[in-house]
Amino acid sequence: MLMNLIITFLIGVGVVGTLHGIFRILGRKAPRWLLPAAAGLAMIGYQVWNEYTWFSRTTALLPETIVVGQAYAQPSVFKPWSYLIASTDRFSAIDRAKVRRNPNAPGYVLAEVLLVSQLAETVTTLQIFDCEMPRRADIAASTTFGEDGLPTNPEWIELAADDPLRAIACSVN
Repeated sequence: MLMNLIITFLIGVGVVGTLHGIFRILGRKAPRWLLPAAAGLAMIGYQVWNEYTWFSRTTALLPETIVVGQAYAQPSVFKPWSYLIASTDRFSAIDRAKVRRNPNAPGYVLAEVLLVSQLAETVTTLQIFDCEMPRRADIAASTTFGEDGLPTNPEWIELAADDPLRAIACSVN
């Protein structure tokens, strides 16, 4: 976030410097309102571009094994324009290379789920998906496993039948 603030400031300074240079070359004096207005518009323009292209730029950098399951776009009171077109500010994905099946329980898969947010660190969680019933359970450090390789007392979370993360996890062979 600090880097984003620095880039925004530098864009404003760059636009002011460029316009000031152009007016000096032309031998004219810039109107007093033009430089601050141009800097402000350039900084706002950069922020809007950065916000609305973050998702596509971020997912383009992901390895091929990581598949985006769900993207979340929510309007914000602090960004009134987002009620017209909300930008994607977080998403969840599964690393298909790290999906594991238990031969003792073929209806379940263990998947590494990435929770990626624009303004926060990426969180990696382990989740067991039930491929026969629409549900999942989070795996914590304190989770205990039985002899069959399944958690002894998972807290299942009911999912929609067409849950995208479950579909991705269960499609891995």
